[in-house]
Amino acid sequence: GNGQIFANFKVSYFKNAKIYSSLLIDVLEIREILKNTWWTSWFAYTLGGKYVDAGIKNLDVSLEYTKTNPWVYENNDESTSYKHLNYPLGHWIGQNADHLRLQFDYSIIKNLHISLFFERVRNGGLKDVIKYAYKNLEKQEFLYSPLRKETTIGFSARYEILHDLFTKLDFSYVKITDEDTKRTPKFMLGDNNSFSFTLMYGM
Repeated sequence: GNGQIFANFKVSYFKNAKIYSSLLIDVLEIREILKNTWWTSWFAYTLGGKYVDAGIKNLDVSLEYTKTNPWVYENNDESTSYKHLNYPLGHWIGQNADHLRLQFDYSIIKNLHISLFFERVRNGGLKDVIKYAYKNLEKQEFLYSPLRKETTIGFSARYEILHDLFTKLDFSYVKITDEDTKRTPKFMLGDNNSFSFTLMYGM
């Protein structure tokens, strides 16, 4: 048959750490799995963890990985596709992609919080016609070409000047490569830096 399965779990057994995961099976084909053609079942998952006071007081470390296999969120019938006005409503990386993020959060003093993170997103090819997935049962390799890679290293610092009055400084270095010449605007390719300074109240 064809069905969907959702599952979530969280383990908080350790004093200063937790592990969590989410699983989505978008299409489940039991008959095909029994034939060892398991790739006809489309699934996605997230696995992550967080460690509080990681060797240093007020230092938190987070690590998370998400993988969405080819065809997840897609459907042969557009009325049941997981989209609104052709915009995907699932995980923001879309199908045939993965996302890895490592982040360090540290409160130096009560009013000053800094973050440092590393992030990598990879997007594989996107077949134009979803019917391909139903008519042809040959295996689709995860992250089949053309491949897009985006790597980000970022830094953020937030300071509370007065109650509910914050100033925030953000910097990021991003490197993007894409084998598909039409997918990513040219000005975004290669090495780019971004910097912002924000003054916020009540946020």
